[in-house]
Parts: sequence; structure tokens; C-alpha cells
Amino acid sequence: MGVPTRAPAILIGNLVPFLVATIFVIGRIYARIGLLRQLGTDDYLLLVGWASACTMCVLSCLGTKYGAGMHQNDIPKSAIAPALKLNYATRVCYSGSFCFIKLAICVFYYRVFGTMNSAKWQIYALAAFVIAFTIPLEVENIVSCNPPRKDWEPSVDGYCLNPIVGFWTSFACNLISDIWIILFAIPKVWALKMQKRQKNMLLGVLTLSWVVVIAGIVRIARLFPILHNPDVTWVSYDSSIWSSVEINVSIICFSAPAWKPIFKRFLPGFMYSLTDKTSGNGKPSYGDRSTRSRSVHRKGVFKLSRSSNKKALVSQSREELAKTTRSNQWELAAADMNVNDDVHGEENPRMDGGETGIMKSTGLVYQHLYQPGPSVAA
Repeated sequence: MGVPTRAPAILIGNLVPFLVATIFVIGRIYARIGLLRQLGTDDYLLLVGWASACTMCVLSCLGTKYGAGMHQNDIPKSAIAPALKLNYATRVCYSGSFCFIKLAICVFYYRVFGTMNSAKWQIYALAAFVIAFTIPLEVENIVSCNPPRKDWEPSVDGYCLNPIVGFWTSFACNLISDIWIILFAIPKVWALKMQKRQKNMLLGVLTLSWVVVIAGIVRIARLFPILHNPDVTWVSYDSSIWSSVEINVSIICFSAPAWKPIFKRFLPGFMYSLTDKTSGNGKPSYGDRSTRSRSVHRKGVFKLSRSSNKKALVSQSREELAKTTRSNQWELAAADMNVNDDVHGEENPRMDGGETGIMKSTGLVYQHLYQPGPSVAA
């Protein structure tokens, strides 16, 4: 009979979240470089955070080779020092990865919402808070013992700080920053002028972010009972799993909105299925067929019809015609008239990773009629 081990659970619990997060990161970088032709500061910060998460995943998996998931009595003495070294490096990577991911989110928020003064200062405060608590925690992780090698060689003369203070501080600060990040974005996304279903998808991504908060709570709840347990390597097998879930779900939530250009390019039908007739406030959204074509280049009499309800309008200006045709699909007929498309634009935040700019919806070009006749459908 073999030695009992929980190594398979550790491997699966670390590899699966990381691989899923990696797919999302690859998609984001492809969309930013291959489709949008731009890579921002938030992307570089994300890559550093992902690299730290990758290192942490590798270290956690290597730990199974040196006794992680095994009973303490079954671990050979030669494996104790390597296991403690891996644990030391994992602590450092955990704090660093979270810091870079949260700073990437701050940079992204600044690009999307930074034009609003109140939002800009909130983003500054959030980024400053993340940096302010990460630096001392990282210093504490690195020099928690004096000399540092006492961390993995307990027999060396020296002393180590009580880890309880660091655990509680890390948990509290990460919890506050996670909730801050989510609550900051929800009202901003809710106020965006965009398709209702697409807005619901973004709100769904923010809802998924609560998994990060839950994972952090479960992780800390599991850590404290095992700190003084004599069989720590056996009972603490899932602590690295919850750490992996916590970090990689953060990466997934941050990377997911940037996949929109990929769906537009390769799955346009999927994006069309997400297009609603109305925007979040119940009004026709930009890009709706009924609002696309408005402009005329000369005044005249136009016959506008909707089903059996016939109307006549003497257009004195482009604006009057636009008001009349705002929310319905009309038929337009004119004798010897040049009717061209109009281009409407509004400044709107980009939630797919692109720069803030003018979102355009181009109109339809009506056919030129040389003789009076039946109306031409828009």
C-alpha cells in the first residue's frame, strides 16, 4: 500500500485555474496586439502579475515532490529544507502577483473613467493603497527571519517574526482593495450607454469578481487552524488551491472584457446575438437601424410611411427630419433628391481594452431616384 497523499488535488487545484487564466491572458494580448494594434501599461502590469502567478503555480506543484499533501511523518528529512524554501518563495510571489494585477486594474480604470474628476481621485487613492500595503508585506515576507535562511533552516541561530500579524494584515488589506475595486466599477458600468445584454455581461464579470473575495476569506479561514497543527503538510493541502483560485480569477475577470474584438472578428454571430434593440435606459441605442440615416442635402417634400399610417413632412432642416424618424423605420421617397448617410458619434468609454474615443455608427446610403415612384426602404 502506497503512502497516502493529497498531491493530485494540489496539482489539479493549482493547474486548472492557472491554465484557464492563461487562456484569457493570451486572448487579451492577441486582441490588443493583433486586432487593436496597441498594448497599454495595464497589459504590461497584467503580464508581470501573470508571470508571478505562473511562478507560484510551479512552486506549488513542485511542493508535492517534497511532501506537500503528505502526512508529516511520511516526509523524509531530506525534503524538509526544499519544502520550506518553496513555501518561502510562494509567499513572496503571492503578494507580488496580487499587487501587479490590482495596479493593472487601476490603470485600466483610469483610462476608461479617468475623465471624471471624482473617479480619477478614487483611482489614485486605490493605487496608492495597494502599493502602501504591498511593500511592507513583501519586506516582511522576505526578511521575516533573521538571518533569512532560518526560514528554511530552523536549526540556525536567530529569530523569526510571528506570522499571525502578517497573515491578518495581508487578508484585511486585500479584502478591502478587492471590495473597493468591485464597488467602484459597478455604478460606472451601470451608467454606460451600451447594449443591455453586453452591459449585463460586464456586470456578470464583476459579479464573478466576488469569487476572489470568497476565496480570500476561505483561504484565511483554513490557514489559522493549521498554523500549530503537528500534521501541517497534510491538513494545509488546499491553502495553495484557494490562493490559486483567488489570483487567477482576478486575472480572468480583468482579461475577459478585452475578448470583445476577438468575438467580433471570429464569431460575429455571437456578438449579434448579444445586440439588443434598446440600450440600458430603454431608448434606442446608437447603431440601431432605425436611427442610422438622417441627413439630406436639400430641402423638399418627403413621404414618410409606417405600416398603414401615412405621414407627410415638409423638411426645413436635417434636425427636423431626424426628430421625426428617430425611433421608427420609415420609408422615404423623393423625386430627384440626393439623400446620403449621416454619421453619428458620441464619446463613450471602451470596455474592451481600447482607448476612449468616438464610437461611430455609419448610416445607410439611400438610392438616388430619377423619377417619382414607390418609396424606397431604408
